[in-house]
Amino acid sequence: MKKATVLFLLITIGASQTFSQYRSYTNDEYVFDYTSSFYRFGLYKTAKANQTIIITEKNKKGKIASIKTNQFNADTLLVLDKHTDGKGKEKSNRLSSFDGRHLIAREIYKNGKLKYKTKNTFNGRYKTSYTKYNASGKIVEKNESTYTEKEYVTHTMNKSFPIYKGKKLKTSVLYKKGGEKQKTKWVYEYDDKGDRTITTYYNAKNDVKFIWDYSCKNEGELLASKNQTNFCKWQESEEGMLIEVTRKTSPKGKIQKIIKKYDADTNLITSEIFIDDQLTQKVNYDKTYRKPLIWENYKKGVLRNKYIYVYAENGKVLNTKSYHKDMENVSYEEKFIYKDEQLIAVENYSKGKLLRSYTLSYNESM
Repeated sequence: MKKATVLFLLITIGASQTFSQYRSYTNDEYVFDYTSSFYRFGLYKTAKANQTIIITEKNKKGKIASIKTNQFNADTLLVLDKHTDGKGKEKSNRLSSFDGRHLIAREIYKNGKLKYKTKNTFNGRYKTSYTKYNASGKIVEKNESTYTEKEYVTHTMNKSFPIYKGKKLKTSVLYKKGGEKQKTKWVYEYDDKGDRTITTYYNAKNDVKFIWDYSCKNEGELLASKNQTNFCKWQESEEGMLIEVTRKTSPKGKIQKIIKKYDADTNLITSEIFIDDQLTQKVNYDKTYRKPLIWENYKKGVLRNKYIYVYAENGKVLNTKSYHKDMENVSYEEKFIYKDEQLIAVENYSKGKLLRSYTLSYNESM
């Protein structure tokens, strides 16, 4: 039976915001929406073909606060995401259409009224476009992307991830309302191995506004620039462990280092973020990004937030705890309850008291 696996995406906060007013990435609306709606609990969840999953939220008094309905098609793709309040009134509804694995259209409703539509087109393998329309059918956003015709072999350090071959994003152009005039443009350059060498960000007038330079320089050569940053990555070894260092400069001249340590089998053990040699974040892992154990955030060298994750032997999350300011007492806790390895309930606690709960039911269409 087909299944759809969705990964838990951990977001680095705080430190990354220090480094640029621009973001060197492009959105994949399908992936973003897919992981941020039904999969908000932070698990590797699987959905069966033609399955409907209903999530019922109750407040601390046990009263129904909301109901979320998710329907999947035969390819286990999310085709309906509906949200109602405790009285059954529709608050939002999202309908998605696919061509095989490709999302081609979407309709988004708020309080029963159409708010906007989206359309994705695929011109061969190397050019795609995303267009967003308002309820009147006028273009409010448009993005065109082109990809390299050459396909590059890519692999990650962790042996549990496969090596694969694929194209890379070459340009991404965002247009203003109406879909004709350029708003921003991103251009990506690569070397023969497919490693990023330059990322350039252009404004509406096609003037260069920001550059990411991926060539390595000595720290003494690093200069502050309001429209350019240097991004460098290298590897070291220490007591049998592999260490990967990523260094980048901010427009204000600050230096950020991300240090990842791997064991002899290249399983991820820790990840640390430093700004000007001061620790801002540290994460301990159980061999992979998918299983963080302890997540800590620091400010001016002082521990400010801590998150602890507990897993069952089968790898499923059982419990998460968060600490804020007071590192001795739990501020927020989330408990996950399973039956036959299937998630059936989630309970949220604030300072030891039940805040809300969710129950999940699974129905398979005939």
